[in-house]
Amino acid sequence: MTTRLLSESGIFTGLSLVVLLLSSISPVNKIFIASASALILEVFIKRNRAKPGFLVYLSTATLAFLFLPYKVMAILYMTVFGGYSLIRNILLVKNSLLKKTLMVLYFNGVIYLLFFLANQLMENILQNILNGPFWQNLLFFFVIQLAVLLYDIGLDLASKILLEKMKDIGY
Repeated sequence: MTTRLLSESGIFTGLSLVVLLLSSISPVNKIFIASASALILEVFIKRNRAKPGFLVYLSTATLAFLFLPYKVMAILYMTVFGGYSLIRNILLVKNSLLKKTLMVLYFNGVIYLLFFLANQLMENILQNILNGPFWQNLLFFFVIQLAVLLYDIGLDLASKILLEKMKDIGY
């Protein structure tokens, strides 16, 4: 690793940790603020490559588990936000519909695993959700699919704008 890449990795890791800490202590908009950490990782991966991006992801996830007061934000970064950005940039699929389908499948798998973890920690929470009316479960499923697609589009658009602004100022 070059000195520039190493220092840039530290800066982006620190920025991600600050954003995760802000989302952890903020009384409102925790998920929205935490999603900005995925934007930071996305910009880093697009500026550099996936291998240093994985190291930034790994160091941010490790430090988040060590220093965040609420470990839920660290779990969300590790699975949903950072993992999504990392997998999104590792997949080298030219067909955008196939790539978006794979990302939705990844997100569904992560959500299922998080529900399974919550079911293990809290008695029968998944069973209570599934015992609800079918139309509510179906609506919940489609809302999550729509949220993933909108998140993907927003992440792509925001990273392009941020990279363009960084290029304009010479960074």
